[in-house]
Amino acid sequence: MEEPKVETQSSPVKISMENIYNQFFNIYTPRITITSLADDLIIKNILVNKGHCEVGNAKSRQKFFPKKMQYSQQFPINLDSCDVIRIDVETNQGDWSVEY
Repeated sequence: MEEPKVETQSSPVKISMENIYNQFFNIYTPRITITSLADDLIIKNILVNKGHCEVGNAKSRQKFFPKKMQYSQQFPINLDSCDVIRIDVETNQGDWSVEY
């Protein structure tokens, strides 16, 4: 008997995070980078810590989203000082999360 084929959807984004040094404030702050693994990807929104860590203010969010990306393009976002536990990325190809 043949096993049924199960199609699993792979994420169209790679979500990474690093701490970068802010020389003006003499502290390390988180930077998240979203890399597109698909063409015609549209990032609708990014939530950090379920929205408890702000990704830009209201004015800059209008410039950020929606963000259209092609394969291999990167979208870096510097955050204010917060302890990143979870990043949720809402796209036109589904929603994706990573926890640290």
